[in-house]
Amino acid sequence: MDNEQQQPLAPPPVLAMEVEPAPVQLPAAADPMAPGPVDAAVQGGAQPPAPGGNPVVPQNPALGGGPGGAVAQAVQPVQPAAPPAPVAAVAPAGLAPFDHQALVQMQLQLMQQMQQQQAAFMQVIPALIPRAPAAEPQKPRGNPAKGTLAPFTEKEDPERFFERFEIFMSYERTLTPRDALLFACRDYAAAESYALALPSDISLIALKASFLGRWSTEVLSRKERARDALVGRSILMDEVKGVREYSQRFQEKARDAGYQPGIVEMDDFTLIPLFQNGLTPALKSECVVDAEQKPFRSLTALISWASGRERALRALAKPSSKPTLAYAERTPRPRVKQTGNKRRNLLPAVDGGAHEPPFKRVQPRNAQGRGSNPLGLTKIRGPDGRLLSHLEWGMFKAKGLCLTCGQAGHRAVECPNKENKPPKK
Repeated sequence: MDNEQQQPLAPPPVLAMEVEPAPVQLPAAADPMAPGPVDAAVQGGAQPPAPGGNPVVPQNPALGGGPGGAVAQAVQPVQPAAPPAPVAAVAPAGLAPFDHQALVQMQLQLMQQMQQQQAAFMQVIPALIPRAPAAEPQKPRGNPAKGTLAPFTEKEDPERFFERFEIFMSYERTLTPRDALLFACRDYAAAESYALALPSDISLIALKASFLGRWSTEVLSRKERARDALVGRSILMDEVKGVREYSQRFQEKARDAGYQPGIVEMDDFTLIPLFQNGLTPALKSECVVDAEQKPFRSLTALISWASGRERALRALAKPSSKPTLAYAERTPRPRVKQTGNKRRNLLPAVDGGAHEPPFKRVQPRNAQGRGSNPLGLTKIRGPDGRLLSHLEWGMFKAKGLCLTCGQAGHRAVECPNKENKPPKK
Protein backbone atom coordinates (compact mmCIF):
# COMPACT_ATOMS: atom_id res chain seq x y z
CA MET A 1 0.00 0.00 0.00
CA ASP A 2 2.81 2.24 0.86
CA ASN A 3 4.29 1.60 -2.50
CA GLU A 4 1.01 2.34 -4.17
CA GLN A 5 0.63 5.59 -2.22
CA GLN A 6 4.12 6.76 -3.12
CA GLN A 7 4.31 8.90 -6.15
CA PRO A 8 6.38 7.45 -8.96
CA LEU A 9 9.94 8.62 -8.93
CA ALA A 10 11.29 10.49 -11.91
CA PRO A 11 13.85 8.57 -13.86
CA PRO A 12 17.40 9.55 -13.05
CA PRO A 13 19.02 11.91 -15.51
CA VAL A 14 21.05 10.30 -18.15
CA LEU A 15 24.61 11.20 -17.39
CA ALA A 16 27.64 10.82 -19.53
CA MET A 17 30.59 9.10 -17.97
CA GLU A 18 33.63 11.23 -17.54
CA VAL A 19 36.25 9.13 -19.17
CA GLU A 20 39.79 10.32 -19.84
CA PRO A 21 40.34 10.31 -23.61
CA ALA A 22 42.92 7.88 -24.80
CA PRO A 23 45.75 9.10 -27.02
CA VAL A 24 44.76 9.22 -30.65
CA GLN A 25 46.48 6.68 -32.78
CA LEU A 26 46.25 6.42 -36.50
CA PRO A 27 44.89 3.04 -37.54
CA ALA A 28 46.96 1.27 -40.09
CA ALA A 29 43.92 0.20 -42.03
CA ALA A 30 40.21 0.01 -41.38
CA ASP A 31 39.12 -3.57 -40.61
CA PRO A 32 35.57 -4.13 -41.82
CA MET A 33 35.14 -7.14 -39.45
CA ALA A 34 36.20 -5.21 -36.32
CA PRO A 35 33.37 -4.54 -33.83
CA GLY A 36 32.06 -1.00 -33.77
CA PRO A 37 31.70 1.20 -30.68
CA VAL A 38 28.09 0.12 -30.12
CA ASP A 39 28.99 -3.59 -30.20
CA ALA A 40 31.84 -3.02 -27.76
CA ALA A 41 29.52 -1.24 -25.36
CA VAL A 42 26.94 -4.05 -25.55
CA GLN A 43 29.62 -6.67 -24.91
CA GLY A 44 30.75 -4.69 -21.86
CA GLY A 45 27.27 -4.75 -20.37
CA ALA A 46 26.12 -1.31 -21.48
CA GLN A 47 22.78 -0.87 -23.14
CA PRO A 48 22.73 0.56 -26.61
CA PRO A 49 21.79 4.18 -26.79
CA ALA A 50 18.23 5.09 -27.41
CA PRO A 51 17.49 6.77 -30.68
CA GLY A 52 18.86 10.29 -30.45
CA GLY A 53 20.11 9.75 -26.83
CA ASN A 54 23.26 8.96 -24.89
CA PRO A 55 24.47 5.49 -23.92
CA VAL A 56 22.73 4.10 -20.79
CA VAL A 57 24.80 3.16 -17.79
CA PRO A 58 24.29 -0.50 -16.90
CA GLN A 59 22.17 -1.13 -13.76
CA ASN A 60 24.35 -3.56 -11.86
CA PRO A 61 23.44 -3.72 -8.17
CA ALA A 62 26.72 -5.41 -7.36
CA LEU A 63 28.58 -2.37 -8.65
CA GLY A 64 26.27 -0.01 -6.91
CA GLY A 65 24.32 0.80 -9.98
CA GLY A 66 20.85 2.13 -10.10
CA PRO A 67 19.52 5.28 -8.61
CA GLY A 68 21.71 6.59 -5.87
CA GLY A 69 24.35 3.92 -6.41
CA ALA A 70 28.06 4.35 -6.09
CA VAL A 71 28.55 4.56 -9.81
CA ALA A 72 25.83 7.11 -10.19
CA GLN A 73 27.37 9.18 -7.45
CA ALA A 74 30.79 9.01 -9.09
CA VAL A 75 29.45 10.02 -12.44
CA GLN A 76 28.99 13.77 -12.71
CA PRO A 77 27.46 15.59 -15.64
CA VAL A 78 30.19 17.22 -17.74
CA GLN A 79 30.21 19.39 -20.79
CA PRO A 80 31.08 17.79 -24.12
CA ALA A 81 34.84 17.51 -24.55
CA ALA A 82 36.62 19.75 -27.06
CA PRO A 83 37.35 18.18 -30.41
CA PRO A 84 40.76 16.56 -30.58
CA ALA A 85 43.62 18.39 -32.22
CA PRO A 86 44.34 17.73 -35.89
CA VAL A 87 46.14 14.51 -36.49
CA ALA A 88 49.00 16.19 -38.38
CA ALA A 89 49.82 18.40 -35.38
CA VAL A 90 49.99 15.50 -32.94
CA ALA A 91 53.35 13.81 -32.84
CA PRO A 92 53.34 10.01 -32.76
CA ALA A 93 53.73 8.43 -29.36
CA GLY A 94 57.39 7.92 -28.47
CA LEU A 95 58.84 10.42 -31.08
CA ALA A 96 60.07 14.00 -30.63
CA PRO A 97 58.37 16.74 -32.68
CA PHE A 98 59.98 17.45 -36.15
CA ASP A 99 62.40 20.46 -36.19
CA HIS A 100 62.65 21.82 -39.74
CA GLN A 101 64.98 24.71 -38.84
CA ALA A 102 67.53 22.37 -37.30
CA LEU A 103 67.56 20.27 -40.47
CA VAL A 104 68.24 23.33 -42.67
CA GLN A 105 71.08 24.43 -40.40
CA MET A 106 72.63 20.98 -40.56
CA GLN A 107 72.52 21.03 -44.38
CA LEU A 108 74.24 24.44 -44.47
CA GLN A 109 77.02 23.16 -42.23
CA LEU A 110 77.57 20.19 -44.53
CA MET A 111 77.77 22.45 -47.60
CA GLN A 112 80.33 24.70 -45.91
CA GLN A 113 82.47 21.73 -45.02
CA MET A 114 82.36 20.47 -48.63
CA GLN A 115 83.37 23.90 -49.98
CA GLN A 116 86.30 24.10 -47.60
CA GLN A 117 87.49 20.66 -48.64
CA GLN A 118 87.16 21.57 -52.33
CA ALA A 119 89.14 24.81 -51.88
CA ALA A 120 91.91 22.94 -50.07
CA PHE A 121 91.98 20.36 -52.85
CA MET A 122 92.26 23.03 -55.58
CA GLN A 123 95.25 24.53 -53.80
CA VAL A 124 97.03 21.21 -53.83
CA ILE A 125 96.41 20.43 -57.54
CA PRO A 126 98.75 23.11 -59.07
CA ALA A 127 101.61 21.77 -56.98
CA LEU A 128 101.02 18.23 -58.23
CA ILE A 129 100.53 19.08 -61.95
CA PRO A 130 103.36 21.05 -63.66
CA ARG A 131 102.14 24.10 -65.59
CA ALA A 132 103.23 24.43 -69.22
CA PRO A 133 105.06 27.65 -70.14
CA ALA A 134 103.02 30.33 -71.93
CA ALA A 135 103.26 29.90 -75.69
CA GLU A 136 104.26 32.81 -77.90
CA PRO A 137 101.68 34.22 -80.32
CA GLN A 138 101.22 31.91 -83.24
CA LYS A 139 102.66 33.24 -86.46
CA PRO A 140 100.34 32.84 -89.42
CA ARG A 141 101.52 30.20 -91.83
CA GLY A 142 102.42 31.75 -95.11
CA ASN A 143 100.98 35.11 -93.99
CA PRO A 144 97.32 34.19 -94.60
CA ALA A 145 96.21 37.71 -93.63
CA LYS A 146 98.54 39.36 -96.11
CA GLY A 147 96.53 40.95 -98.89
CA THR A 148 93.21 40.36 -97.14
CA LEU A 149 93.63 42.39 -93.93
CA ALA A 150 94.98 45.92 -94.21
CA PRO A 151 97.34 46.92 -91.39
CA PHE A 152 96.19 49.24 -88.64
CA THR A 153 98.11 52.53 -88.78
CA GLU A 154 98.20 55.66 -86.68
CA LYS A 155 95.84 57.58 -88.99
CA GLU A 156 93.47 54.67 -89.59
CA ASP A 157 89.83 54.98 -88.56
CA PRO A 158 89.31 52.40 -85.76
CA GLU A 159 85.67 51.75 -86.66
CA ARG A 160 86.36 51.18 -90.35
CA PHE A 161 89.37 48.99 -89.57
CA PHE A 162 87.44 46.75 -87.20
CA GLU A 163 84.65 46.32 -89.76
CA ARG A 164 87.23 44.83 -92.14
CA PHE A 165 88.73 42.86 -89.24
CA GLU A 166 85.37 41.22 -88.44
CA ILE A 167 84.91 40.24 -92.09
CA PHE A 168 88.39 38.71 -92.11
CA MET A 169 87.75 36.75 -88.90
CA SER A 170 84.54 35.29 -90.34
CA TYR A 171 86.70 33.43 -92.89
CA GLU A 172 89.81 32.83 -90.77
CA ARG A 173 90.02 29.43 -89.05
CA THR A 174 93.65 29.17 -87.93
CA LEU A 175 94.19 32.37 -85.94
CA THR A 176 92.58 33.59 -82.76
CA PRO A 177 91.22 37.18 -82.69
CA ARG A 178 94.14 38.32 -80.55
CA ASP A 179 96.79 36.80 -82.86
CA ALA A 180 95.12 38.22 -85.96
CA LEU A 181 95.04 41.70 -84.39
CA LEU A 182 98.70 41.35 -83.45
CA PHE A 183 99.51 40.57 -87.07
CA ALA A 184 97.53 43.61 -88.28
CA CYS A 185 99.29 45.95 -85.82
CA ARG A 186 102.81 44.88 -86.78
CA ASP A 187 103.62 48.30 -88.32
CA TYR A 188 102.25 50.38 -85.41
CA ALA A 189 104.36 50.05 -82.26
CA ALA A 190 101.77 51.40 -79.82
CA ALA A 191 99.02 49.17 -81.20
CA GLU A 192 101.32 46.15 -81.19
CA SER A 193 102.13 46.68 -77.50
CA TYR A 194 98.42 46.94 -76.81
CA ALA A 195 97.72 43.67 -78.64
CA LEU A 196 100.49 41.83 -76.76
CA ALA A 197 98.91 42.76 -73.43
CA LEU A 198 95.55 41.23 -74.36
CA PRO A 199 94.55 37.76 -73.08
CA SER A 200 95.27 35.02 -75.59
CA ASP A 201 91.73 33.61 -75.36
CA ILE A 202 89.82 36.90 -75.66
CA SER A 203 86.63 36.68 -77.70
CA LEU A 204 85.89 38.78 -80.76
CA ILE A 205 83.09 40.70 -79.01
CA ALA A 206 85.28 41.57 -76.02
CA LEU A 207 88.15 42.50 -78.35
CA LYS A 208 85.93 44.92 -80.29
CA ALA A 209 84.79 46.72 -77.14
CA SER A 210 88.34 46.97 -75.83
CA PHE A 211 89.85 48.03 -79.16
CA LEU A 212 87.32 50.77 -79.93
CA GLY A 213 87.44 52.03 -76.36
CA ARG A 214 91.22 52.35 -76.60
CA TRP A 215 91.69 53.91 -80.03
CA SER A 216 88.46 55.78 -80.83
CA THR A 217 89.31 58.45 -78.26
CA GLU A 218 92.39 59.55 -80.20
CA VAL A 219 90.80 59.84 -83.63
CA LEU A 220 87.50 61.42 -84.60
CA SER A 221 84.92 58.81 -85.40
CA ARG A 222 83.85 58.26 -88.97
CA LYS A 223 80.37 59.62 -88.29
CA GLU A 224 81.68 62.89 -86.85
CA ARG A 225 84.05 63.44 -89.78
CA ALA A 226 81.33 62.67 -92.31
CA ARG A 227 78.89 65.09 -90.69
CA ASP A 228 81.53 67.80 -90.57
CA ALA A 229 82.15 67.27 -94.28
CA LEU A 230 78.45 67.54 -95.13
CA VAL A 231 77.76 70.60 -93.01
CA GLY A 232 81.05 72.32 -93.91
CA ARG A 233 80.30 72.09 -97.66
CA SER A 234 83.44 70.14 -98.43
CA ILE A 235 81.41 67.78 -100.65
CA LEU A 236 80.94 69.87 -103.80
CA MET A 237 79.88 69.06 -107.33
CA ASP A 238 82.52 68.80 -110.04
CA GLU A 239 81.20 70.58 -113.13
CA VAL A 240 83.07 68.21 -115.45
CA LYS A 241 81.98 64.96 -113.76
CA GLY A 242 78.40 66.10 -113.32
CA VAL A 243 75.50 65.42 -110.99
CA ARG A 244 75.75 61.64 -111.14
CA GLU A 245 79.22 61.46 -109.66
CA TYR A 246 78.41 64.16 -107.09
CA SER A 247 75.27 62.34 -105.92
CA GLN A 248 77.23 59.10 -105.42
CA ARG A 249 79.85 60.83 -103.28
CA PHE A 250 77.21 62.71 -101.32
CA GLN A 251 75.10 59.63 -100.53
CA GLU A 252 78.16 57.61 -99.50
CA LYS A 253 79.22 60.35 -97.10
CA ALA A 254 75.65 60.59 -95.78
CA ARG A 255 75.64 56.87 -95.01
CA ASP A 256 78.97 57.23 -93.21
CA ALA A 257 77.37 59.96 -91.11
CA GLY A 258 74.59 57.61 -90.03
CA TYR A 259 71.85 58.81 -92.39
CA GLN A 260 69.73 56.57 -94.63
CA PRO A 261 69.11 58.60 -97.81
CA GLY A 262 66.10 57.51 -99.81
CA ILE A 263 64.81 55.32 -96.95
CA VAL A 264 64.12 57.50 -93.92
CA GLU A 265 62.00 60.57 -94.74
CA MET A 266 63.40 62.70 -91.91
CA ASP A 267 66.94 62.01 -93.12
CA ASP A 268 65.97 63.24 -96.60
CA PHE A 269 64.63 66.49 -95.14
CA THR A 270 68.02 67.02 -93.50
CA LEU A 271 70.09 66.09 -96.57
CA ILE A 272 68.13 67.99 -99.26
CA PRO A 273 69.44 71.50 -98.37
CA LEU A 274 72.96 70.12 -97.94
CA PHE A 275 72.81 68.56 -101.42
CA GLN A 276 71.50 71.81 -102.94
CA ASN A 277 74.35 73.79 -101.36
CA GLY A 278 76.92 71.56 -103.08
CA LEU A 279 75.58 72.13 -106.60
CA THR A 280 77.11 74.60 -109.05
CA PRO A 281 75.66 78.13 -108.92
CA ALA A 282 73.91 77.78 -112.28
CA LEU A 283 72.37 74.45 -111.34
CA LYS A 284 71.55 75.44 -107.77
CA SER A 285 69.12 78.13 -108.93
CA GLU A 286 67.33 75.54 -111.11
CA CYS A 287 66.89 73.04 -108.25
CA VAL A 288 65.04 75.08 -105.63
CA VAL A 289 61.57 73.71 -106.43
CA ASP A 290 60.23 70.94 -108.64
CA ALA A 291 58.07 71.18 -111.77
CA GLU A 292 54.98 71.90 -109.65
CA GLN A 293 56.75 74.77 -107.87
CA LYS A 294 56.83 72.77 -104.63
CA PRO A 295 59.79 71.97 -102.40
CA PHE A 296 61.39 68.58 -102.89
CA ARG A 297 60.24 65.89 -100.44
CA SER A 298 62.85 63.22 -101.19
CA LEU A 299 66.53 63.23 -102.05
CA THR A 300 65.96 60.81 -104.94
CA ALA A 301 63.53 63.22 -106.60
CA LEU A 302 66.00 66.09 -106.20
CA ILE A 303 68.84 64.09 -107.78
CA SER A 304 66.64 63.10 -110.73
CA TRP A 305 65.52 66.70 -111.25
CA ALA A 306 69.09 68.03 -111.03
CA SER A 307 70.28 65.51 -113.65
CA GLY A 308 67.59 66.64 -116.07
CA ARG A 309 68.34 70.33 -115.58
CA GLU A 310 72.04 69.65 -116.05
CA ARG A 311 71.40 68.08 -119.47
CA ALA A 312 69.20 71.01 -120.46
CA LEU A 313 71.83 73.59 -119.48
CA ARG A 314 74.56 71.76 -121.36
CA ALA A 315 72.40 71.59 -124.48
CA LEU A 316 71.87 75.36 -124.36
CA ALA A 317 75.53 76.15 -123.74
CA LYS A 318 76.88 73.89 -126.53
CA PRO A 319 77.30 75.93 -129.78
CA SER A 320 76.12 74.50 -133.10
CA SER A 321 78.73 73.77 -135.78
CA LYS A 322 76.51 74.39 -138.83
CA PRO A 323 76.18 78.21 -138.53
CA THR A 324 79.94 78.49 -138.19
CA LEU A 325 80.53 76.57 -141.41
CA ALA A 326 77.94 78.64 -143.27
CA TYR A 327 79.58 81.84 -142.08
CA ALA A 328 82.98 80.56 -143.24
CA GLU A 329 81.63 79.81 -146.70
CA ARG A 330 80.25 83.36 -147.05
CA THR A 331 83.50 85.02 -145.92
CA PRO A 332 85.62 86.29 -148.89
CA ARG A 333 89.13 84.91 -149.07
CA PRO A 334 92.22 86.87 -150.20
CA ARG A 335 93.78 86.27 -153.59
CA VAL A 336 96.63 83.80 -153.59
CA LYS A 337 99.61 84.03 -155.93
CA GLN A 338 101.58 80.85 -156.42
CA THR A 339 105.33 81.41 -156.74
CA GLY A 340 107.02 78.09 -156.94
CA ASN A 341 106.31 76.20 -153.71
CA LYS A 342 105.65 79.35 -151.72
CA ARG A 343 102.17 80.76 -151.27
CA ARG A 344 101.90 84.47 -150.50
CA ASN A 345 98.77 86.43 -149.67
CA LEU A 346 98.55 89.60 -151.70
CA LEU A 347 96.27 92.36 -150.41
CA PRO A 348 95.50 95.61 -152.22
CA ALA A 349 97.60 98.45 -150.90
CA VAL A 350 96.67 102.09 -150.50
CA ASP A 351 98.65 103.04 -153.60
CA GLY A 352 96.95 100.38 -155.75
CA GLY A 353 99.87 97.94 -155.62
CA ALA A 354 100.16 94.71 -153.72
CA HIS A 355 102.33 93.85 -150.76
CA GLU A 356 102.46 91.40 -147.89
CA PRO A 357 100.04 91.87 -145.00
CA PRO A 358 101.62 93.72 -142.11
CA PHE A 359 100.89 90.83 -139.73
CA LYS A 360 99.80 87.23 -139.86
CA ARG A 361 96.15 86.54 -139.26
CA VAL A 362 96.77 83.22 -137.54
CA GLN A 363 99.66 83.08 -135.13
CA PRO A 364 100.76 79.98 -133.21
CA ARG A 365 100.40 80.02 -129.45
CA ASN A 366 103.25 79.32 -127.12
CA ALA A 367 103.14 77.76 -123.67
CA GLN A 368 102.25 81.09 -122.06
CA GLY A 369 99.14 81.47 -124.21
CA ARG A 370 100.61 84.36 -126.25
CA GLY A 371 101.49 84.53 -129.91
CA SER A 372 104.97 84.51 -131.39
CA ASN A 373 104.82 88.36 -131.58
CA PRO A 374 103.94 89.38 -128.00
CA LEU A 375 104.63 93.13 -128.67
CA GLY A 376 102.27 93.24 -131.65
CA LEU A 377 104.88 94.57 -134.14
CA THR A 378 104.54 94.51 -137.91
CA LYS A 379 107.18 93.44 -140.39
CA ILE A 380 107.50 96.97 -141.78
CA ARG A 381 110.45 99.08 -140.73
CA GLY A 382 110.29 102.81 -140.23
CA PRO A 383 112.81 105.56 -141.08
CA ASP A 384 114.96 104.62 -138.10
CA GLY A 385 115.17 100.97 -139.18
CA ARG A 386 113.06 99.42 -136.41
CA LEU A 387 109.82 97.48 -136.83
CA LEU A 388 106.71 99.59 -136.63
CA SER A 389 103.80 98.78 -134.39
CA HIS A 390 100.28 98.54 -135.73
CA LEU A 391 99.47 101.99 -134.40
CA GLU A 392 102.54 103.54 -136.05
CA TRP A 393 101.89 101.76 -139.29
CA GLY A 394 98.32 103.06 -139.37
CA MET A 395 99.53 106.62 -138.68
CA PHE A 396 102.03 106.42 -141.53
CA LYS A 397 99.32 105.32 -143.93
CA ALA A 398 96.82 107.94 -142.77
CA LYS A 399 99.27 110.82 -143.17
CA GLY A 400 100.91 109.47 -146.33
CA LEU A 401 104.39 109.52 -144.83
CA CYS A 402 107.39 107.93 -146.45
CA LEU A 403 108.75 104.87 -144.73
CA THR A 404 112.30 105.78 -145.74
CA CYS A 405 112.65 109.41 -144.65
CA GLY A 406 109.41 109.93 -142.75
CA GLN A 407 108.31 112.94 -144.83
CA ALA A 408 105.10 113.43 -146.78
CA GLY A 409 104.67 113.99 -150.50
CA HIS A 410 106.19 110.86 -151.91
CA ARG A 411 106.27 107.14 -151.48
CA ALA A 412 109.10 105.01 -150.21
CA VAL A 413 110.00 103.77 -153.68
CA GLU A 414 110.33 107.41 -154.90
CA CYS A 415 112.19 108.71 -151.86
CA PRO A 416 115.33 110.70 -152.79
CA ASN A 417 116.98 109.58 -149.58
CA LYS A 418 116.50 105.91 -150.34
CA GLU A 419 120.21 105.38 -150.75
CA ASN A 420 120.90 106.91 -147.30
CA LYS A 421 118.46 104.59 -145.49
CA PRO A 422 120.00 103.21 -142.31
CA PRO A 423 120.79 99.50 -142.30
CA LYS A 424 118.31 97.08 -140.85
CA LYS A 425 118.78 96.14 -137.27
